[in-house]
Amino acid sequence: MNSPNIKILLTVLFLVSIGVHSNHSLTERDSGTQLINDLLSSNIHGVQVPTINGKDGPLALVLQNLRITEVILPGSVIRVKQNSPLVLTLNVNDAALNGTSQFLSNYKTLLLQQTDEGILDFSAKFGFSVDVIPDMESKTLQTENCRVQPLKVKISVLDTLLQWLLDLLTGLLQTTVERTLDDVICETVASTINNGGNPVFDVFAKHLG
Repeated sequence: MNSPNIKILLTVLFLVSIGVHSNHSLTERDSGTQLINDLLSSNIHGVQVPTINGKDGPLALVLQNLRITEVILPGSVIRVKQNSPLVLTLNVNDAALNGTSQFLSNYKTLLLQQTDEGILDFSAKFGFSVDVIPDMESKTLQTENCRVQPLKVKISVLDTLLQWLLDLLTGLLQTTVERTLDDVICETVASTINNGGNPVFDVFAKHLG
């Protein structure tokens, strides 16, 4: 075998080796999984959004004091996505949350204006992934490309007076909550990882090489 062919073979074997060793997983029993899950659960559980506006034609909506009251995060999986630069991807699947919010609604047309208010409970099943870039020199983490899996939100409305208006509002309530959760989940995930300090950095750094 001539020299160029040997170089090609070695290159292929090296790339295959990288591919074999570049996928790492954390099981639910791993202490790193538990650390990240505990931090994410605590921070997402603490999310509160003072005011959110929604609108759909003659319907206007204000959600007030939206709070996430419960979070369930199952085991995470961390895997190497690529090697140059090295990027790790954190996946969380089959997660769930519950929350509550007050709402004010206004239905306004040329002939009618009607307002209503009430309290809603919501629940959602979701998952997300986020790319994590470790900087070995500064021992910090950066996040990008957070993606929330399609949320499946269920709404339950309490203490409302006008059922006919509620029937019109249900879709707007659901999409407004979904859009809000999509934003706050990614914001919270990024903040938790970026500001997690050495313990969180160590979880990702041990998967480098």
